[in-house]
Amino acid sequence: MQLYQILFLVVYAVLLFIYFFVEVRQNRTNRIVVKTILAVLYFALAVVGSALNFTRPIIQIAMLVGLVFTLAGDIFLVTTNTKEGLVNGGIIFYVGNIALLATLVYMINIFGVPFTTYSWGLLGCFVLFILIIVAQRLKLISFGNSAWLVVAYLMTISICALLSICIATYRQSVFATLFAVGMTLFMISDYFIVLYNYKWRKKSILICNSASYFAGIFLVALSLGFLL
Repeated sequence: MQLYQILFLVVYAVLLFIYFFVEVRQNRTNRIVVKTILAVLYFALAVVGSALNFTRPIIQIAMLVGLVFTLAGDIFLVTTNTKEGLVNGGIIFYVGNIALLATLVYMINIFGVPFTTYSWGLLGCFVLFILIIVAQRLKLISFGNSAWLVVAYLMTISICALLSICIATYRQSVFATLFAVGMTLFMISDYFIVLYNYKWRKKSILICNSASYFAGIFLVALSLGFLL
């Protein structure tokens, strides 16, 4: 890791621990401030990493577009407190997921990842889709009027995570590994937030969401500095 990456990591880690504290205390003003700084930091890391290592312009620009929407989604969600705001924030993140998914499809193409390698990722996404539908039918969880949006969102982030893992198993590199681990944590965080919003409103679940999300999105941003 380069010096700037280490500095970003240290500052980010300190702020993340502070964020856990203000989140548990439910201090909304402090939460808005700290979460906004965290979001700006991971996006700044992605920009700096891309600028200093501008080796794959299409991939890097597409990923930055995706991260712009996650940044916007973070700020939007932390500054709104309504159910409608939650849905609109989810839509912003959804657009970011589509940008990341498009990037992954492009990477599969230019890296020459064979269908036999990424087919299990598609299968895994299908299995998750069936499990979510079954959970809905059995009333284990209910998404209400937002069902179609929640399911679509979970499927996009799931396919992003699973395809990134497939690429990492085929193209073994620091970039691919960081990106895959980051996207997987990002996916896990979304399942946590769905559980929090639609099943169990427990602080422990909210902390798990924040920990997995901010760790994951940081690794995605960090990966751009290692793209070859």
